Amino acid sequence: MNENSRATSEEAFLLLRHLVRTGRIAEARLDGLLGNIELSVTKLLTLRQLEQTDEPLSLSQLAFCLAFVKSNATQVVDHLETDGLVKRLPAPHDRRCTLLGLTEEGQERYEAARAALQPLITKIYTLYTPEERTQLLTLLQRLEEGLK
Repeated sequence: MNENSRATSEEAFLLLRHLVRTGRIAEARLDGLLGNIELSVTKLLTLRQLEQTDEPLSLSQLAFCLAFVKSNATQVVDHLETDGLVKRLPAPHDRRCTLLGLTEEGQERYEAARAALQPLITKIYTLYTPEERTQLLTLLQRLEEGLK
């Protein structure tokens, strides 16, 4: 391995190390803030996706939107349904399909989670200028696509 490729490899490894570490720190911090609301980050992301869509989603659509494998999405939805936060609805045009929607309790828990996370979100938001936030988002999206 020549010096250029070694330096590039070391730089890439350092980048990946920081990304993994930052992700772990962020998830631990979020889980700590969500603990009193009895939600995990995964459950919150699922509730958010269902809250953000105009129409109920199928399990496959939800899994795709969240980049989950279908079996993981099924487990998360099963837990959320047991907790009374998500409901399964019959699809109007296909009896074989089940759609997912938030219950009233799910909507309330989602709003409570947003309120609990707001101070952290504000803190992170103020670390960067608007231009830096745009650039960071663009770079992270590009990295996400490159890792698929």
